[in-house]
Amino acid sequence: MKITSTSSVLLALATLASTAHAGVTSDDLNRCFIRAATEADQLVFIRWFVAAASQHPAVKSLAAVNEAMRDSVQKDLARVAQRLLTVDCRTEAELAIKADGREALQSSFGAFGQMAGAGLFSAPAVASEAQGFLKYVDREALRALMVDR
Repeated sequence: MKITSTSSVLLALATLASTAHAGVTSDDLNRCFIRAATEADQLVFIRWFVAAASQHPAVKSLAAVNEAMRDSVQKDLARVAQRLLTVDCRTEAELAIKADGREALQSSFGAFGQMAGAGLFSAPAVASEAQGFLKYVDREALRALMVDR
């Protein structure tokens, strides 16, 4: 199957996070994404992430996300991604893609995802729930670990 340049872009967007090293122009694109993304854009990303992650067999029973919901958040994220790439950060995107190819897109959406994720965990109810496991941790065992070093 031949992969077109549009398919490559879509694949890079779908991949989002990358461990690839970003160049200077990709760093500029990352900064532009972070500067241009609104709080509403971050919420779109969070909703998309939860909808996508809900399909993993290990968590599927924890989240009731139906096909219509997934389709809706996918359309919303597509609009955000398209705006960031072709309007808000167009110059930075062109330079980064020319210099770093698909890795530029993976890096920029990875940075966007990290920012959105940080926002997700800054919500008091989420932060509290994320720390809920601590009530089951043996604090004495942890203290001993700290003393033993």
